[in-house]
This record gives sequence, C-alpha cells and structure tokens, in this order.
Amino acid sequence: MNNSSIAFLFPGQGSQSVGMGKDLYDRYPSARGTFEEADEAVGTKLSQLCFEGPEEQLKRTENTQPAILTVSVAAWRVLDEKGIKPAFAAGHSLGEYSAHVASGTISFDGQDITRLATHERVRRGMARTFQITEIFPELNVFENVRIAAEVAGGYRLRPWINRAEAAKIHQHVEDTLKLVGLETKTNRLVGELSHGDQRAAEIAMALSLKPHLLLLDEPTAGMGDQETYQITQLVRRLHRDSNYTIVLIEHDMRVVFHLADRICVLDQGKMLAQGTPKEIAANEAVQAAYLGTAA
Repeated sequence: MNNSSIAFLFPGQGSQSVGMGKDLYDRYPSARGTFEEADEAVGTKLSQLCFEGPEEQLKRTENTQPAILTVSVAAWRVLDEKGIKPAFAAGHSLGEYSAHVASGTISFDGQDITRLATHERVRRGMARTFQITEIFPELNVFENVRIAAEVAGGYRLRPWINRAEAAKIHQHVEDTLKLVGLETKTNRLVGELSHGDQRAAEIAMALSLKPHLLLLDEPTAGMGDQETYQITQLVRRLHRDSNYTIVLIEHDMRVVFHLADRICVLDQGKMLAQGTPKEIAANEAVQAAYLGTAA
C-alpha cells in the first residue's frame, strides 16, 4: 500500500451521453437504488432518459443537471461500498454538487442541506444562475423578474394578490432591475436582448429571491469583451456595494483576477499557492499547472 491519495473528479454539463450509468444500474444494487430515488424525486423516468435518450431531451438543462448528478452519485456509492474513499473531491459545472455528496455533508448557515430539494434551499437563502441562461424569452424583463419576486414573497400558488401586495412586489422588481442596470429595458422582451442583458436579467431573477448566497455558473460564458466587462462590473458591484456573498465558477482568468481580492489555488488536492491576483499571476507553479507557459 503506497501513500498516494485518491481524488474524485466529477464531470459537469456537456459530459452527458445516452447510455450513461446503465452498466452501474445493471451490476450494482446501490446504483440501481440511486436511480430509483432520482426517478421518484424528479417525478419522471430519469433513468430511462439516461439509458435510452432521446439525446436532444438529455441535453436540455433541466434534464442534464439531475442526470449527471444521479450517475455521479451512483458511481460514488459503488466506490464507497468497495472501500474506495477520496482524500479530495472536486467537480466542474454541476460536478461540484457530486463532489459535495462524496465529501460528506453540505452545510449552509449552520444547517445540513445535503438532502434538501432545490426549492427548500432557495427558501433558506440560496439562489443561482446557470451556465446556459435560463429565462422566459417570450416575456418582458419586468415579468421575468416579477415571477421570481412572487415566488420569494410566497405568492406562487395564490390566485390573486391584493393591491398593497402587488405594489410591494412592483417596487421590489423595480429596485432589483435598477441594481443590475436594466431599469430602462423593463418592457423589452428578454428574448430580444443581447446575451449580456439576458444574463443580467437572469441575475436579477436570482436576486429577487432575496438570497444570502448567490451562485453564478460561468456568468460570462459565450460573451464578447464588452459584455464580459459589463457582467464583471455587475458582479463586483453586487459584492462591494450590496454586500452579496457570491460563489463564482468561471473559465476566463481575466474575470477571476479582476473580481478576486485573494485567490487560493488547488492542484491535485493540495494547496499550490495563495495570494493576491498579481502574486498568483506571477507564480511559476500556477502558470505551469493552469495558466500555461510561453513556448
């Protein structure tokens, strides 16, 4: 037995494929149980979608996310039964959730939320945006944010809202749109906006849920330089001026260096370097591991 450590690296969105998890399901009862739990939790035959497709349905974000999580957790349970436990677990773009499961429990505000459903986590103060922007393109900007605001206010299942409540929601939506810089585009259809403004609208929807923690999954993905700059400025403003706690996943190192006050770099489960963005950018070990070196 050597002294090497075991690391689990879980895949994220984009790694889905028809047939994934079928071998685990057929061979291991614990994996089969995981898929059965997932089917019951989401209320659909998620296992059948993973095993048989169709692929275009599996690629939809609302299906991809629970599918990847289910397959990853099934694999982790099989490995755990065999006594294979990680010293370090990590993941990317959905894979981080699997890593949390493999690592133990997820705590938020001192409470265990590992097994809470998404809507229950939202109630406790968590909100997120997605790698692929999730909006209602056929509705205008104000209506998109109002839907989220009504959910946050507990009006989701109410058939009507009185005048005072409606005025309160209206003001909350206006304040949120001003915060993200969309106050002049309230009547525009979201589907007609630029990608950067669509992302800002999605962030506004998340903010209208009144979160304590805001999770942003690659907020500048697919953007040009100007849009990337605008979203980066928005994220920084939300943190510095409005005191939001933000967890950010991002590939663009320019964005990371611009937003972070201090960076900790992990490599193969160990602390590689920590310091200011300037110190990290100049660190030769970080350059070799992540940033690349000039030929």
